[in-house]
Amino acid sequence: MFHEALERAKYLDDYLKLHGKPVGPLHGLPISIKDCFKVVGKQSTVGYVEFIKHPAADENSPLVEILLELGAVLYVKTNIPQTMMVSKVSTVTAAKLTDRLADR
Repeated sequence: MFHEALERAKYLDDYLKLHGKPVGPLHGLPISIKDCFKVVGKQSTVGYVEFIKHPAADENSPLVEILLELGAVLYVKTNIPQTMMVSKVSTVTAAKLTDRLADR
């Protein structure tokens, strides 16, 4: 996804030079997307190991479309807890992530 982000950033730079105005209010802003959102060409596992076998998305989620229309640069998909049902992230598809402040 990082390679596509660099291409998108280059496109946005060229657009700004050519048209003299940004694509939208999020022009060039790097944004990470949670794994529950579909991004064309990328898998969405929602934390399930079984979903790794599923094919990559052939369409974007509506939120992804909105962000792109506003000029955002999607550079990474972030890990989520399995089915997004808990506040701590520990799945077999990614490293364990916790909120260090919540563990006090």
